[in-house]
Amino acid sequence: MTDGDDLATRVRTSGRLPADEVAHVVSAAADEVDQRVADGRPHGRLSPAAILQLPDGRIALADPATLSHVPDTGAHAAPEIFAGAPPDARSEVFSLSSTAYTLLTGEAPNSFGIANARRARPDLGPGLEAALTRATSRDPAFRFQSAAGFAAALAEALAPTPEAPAAAPQSLPTRPPRRIPALALLALVAGVLAVLSVLLWGGIFLVQNLS
Repeated sequence: MTDGDDLATRVRTSGRLPADEVAHVVSAAADEVDQRVADGRPHGRLSPAAILQLPDGRIALADPATLSHVPDTGAHAAPEIFAGAPPDARSEVFSLSSTAYTLLTGEAPNSFGIANARRARPDLGPGLEAALTRATSRDPAFRFQSAAGFAAALAEALAPTPEAPAAAPQSLPTRPPRRIPALALLALVAGVLAVLSVLLWGGIFLVQNLS
């Protein structure tokens, strides 16, 4: 299939893609990648140029035969492909991950950049680097074993982090009114009465002396 706009052209003209769109593109492409592997005909040339956005919005892969003249497809190939190995599920995972890195950052893939992808996309979480690094491991045994497995890990890494609910303002604890102990209250009343008694008798004594 060749009818559609390839994502390499879009990245060159418009820059990196939004994270949610990359998650959608990789997930849609992964289905076709895995199907081709299951059919015994791996794509072998996965790159942004190989991913097409059709006029109706669907994602499709370009025919590998039409990509032989496209220079950037080799930049996304797994190391074992350069060593002469035929493409398989794990080399396809490598290329799809490398492609995802370019779609997210607008930059050509390299091992340092992939391992530090958040330098180019600080708005994304640390799960991004973990998914990309595993998928582009030099040892195929350490990679995701299917494109769908990588796509799921990438989608989880790119999912927006839910914002924590705002904490309710804490009111200062109210101090209960201080209660005067009963004995202290009785002592206070007795003291007041004693003072009044002294004043009263003093007044009576004074009146008698004056009279």
